[in-house]
This record gives sequence, structure tokens and C-alpha cells, in this order.
Amino acid sequence: MDTPIVPTEALIDALRDRSHLEETISTLSRVVETLEQRVSELQGDQVQALFTPPAQAIITVVAQIDRWVRTPASLVNVDEEAESKLTQGLEYLADQLVDALASLGLSPVPVEVGQPFDRSIHKVVAVEDTGDESADRQVIAVQQRGFLYPKQKRAAFPAHVVVLKYKP
Repeated sequence: MDTPIVPTEALIDALRDRSHLEETISTLSRVVETLEQRVSELQGDQVQALFTPPAQAIITVVAQIDRWVRTPASLVNVDEEAESKLTQGLEYLADQLVDALASLGLSPVPVEVGQPFDRSIHKVVAVEDTGDESADRQVIAVQQRGFLYPKQKRAAFPAHVVVLKYKP
């Protein structure tokens, strides 16, 4: 007949110690994993890898601006066609600047006329009075685009907006 094994106090203590050790190992493993992830984010393969894409994007924009500076003087007498070409060119440059900012991790702040003012993404540059109480604090014009970094609630560069203020 087999005799049942009765755990001794030493065995119970050893099991508790093992459980505590397993918890400690698990916690330390999570800490090491977090540290490894952070080191990986910081390393990124040297400064060159970090700054090459934005530098190339900005250099491209500078080259485009240089081309516009060398545009023939005949554009000084602006007619509709020249104005259209100039506008298209400037829009193209603006798009390239937005792309350059995107390479730095910035994205445009979503701003629409009629939306409520939000101090986390807007900066008021002008206020206009309104008699319509429901329009109080609404954006009525965007004077400058804003940009924010991903996963941030506050804009790094808030959009410059004109808002309405209710005055009875």
C-alpha cells in the first residue's frame, strides 16, 4: 500500500518561493522586452538613416523653388494663363512641403469651416462677432494649415483659424 505524501512545511515554502520567483521572472521579462523595444526605437540605424529622408524631401523643395526663381521675367506681366501656371506651381510646391513634413512624421490637422474651435489643434488669429448663438466658437476660415505628430492629441503646429464669437 502506498502511503500518501504529506507536504512538509519546507516543501510548501519551496512551492511559494517558486511561485514568487516565476512572477518576478515574468515581470523582469516584460521590463527587458520594453527596454529592448525602446533601444530599438532610439537606435534606428544611426543619425543618417533618421535624417536622410526628410533632408532629401527638403532639398527637392528647395530645387523646385530655385526653378521658380529662375522663371523668365515675362511672368512679371501676369495674365490669366500665367497666373494659372503660377498658382499650379505654388500648389505643387505646397504639396511637396506637406510631403516633406510627412517624412518628418507630421500630418495635416483636419480643419473644416463650420467645425467647433478646438484649442488642441487650432490657434485663434482673428475673431468675428455673430448674432447667431449656435455659431459661437465655430471656425469660419483657415488662414494657415496646422500639423501634428501621430498619436498625439495636441497639434505640434496648430492651424491658424478665424472663429465666430456670439454677441447678443
